[in-house]
Amino acid sequence: MAGAIGFKVRIKFNPKSVTRPAKNASARNLFKASALVRTFTKRSLLKIKKPSAPGKPPTVGAKPFFTSGGVRITPFQAKIIKKRGGEVTKEEGDGAGRLKKAIGFDVNTRKLTSVIGPRRSIVGIVGQTHEFGKRFRGSNFPERPFQKPALVKTSKNEKIAKFWRDSIRAI
Repeated sequence: MAGAIGFKVRIKFNPKSVTRPAKNASARNLFKASALVRTFTKRSLLKIKKPSAPGKPPTVGAKPFFTSGGVRITPFQAKIIKKRGGEVTKEEGDGAGRLKKAIGFDVNTRKLTSVIGPRRSIVGIVGQTHEFGKRFRGSNFPERPFQKPALVKTSKNEKIAKFWRDSIRAI
């Protein structure tokens, strides 16, 4: 046979060149999704002075606080300072609420997991108490979920799917 051409082909597949960018993109998108859940959670906590109805997210009202010499103090400290003849002033709060300020998130990029919610170091178990309803400091608190509705609202949001869809195209 005149003019016949022969050739060999070797295909080498490197799975890390595909899986590593995919995992990195997933970590970035999990960070974005967690931030979105945190945003919806914070927005659900309204600035109202009255307590919310059971079953509705808790409110973060403008609670008054005490100061002495320009330093913020607890009501117990204010009582002691007054007994000793010191000067204490009662001021109106800013309405932001510690619960709302305490909501944050953390992403574990190795395990691709995320934790979103109020930081215990700032508000203790108040977030749990509102979310699930339970006995706290001698009073029964009704359930006032704020995390679960925010997660459901976020899952219905088109941005979440878009995060992953766009990252897969970029790989």
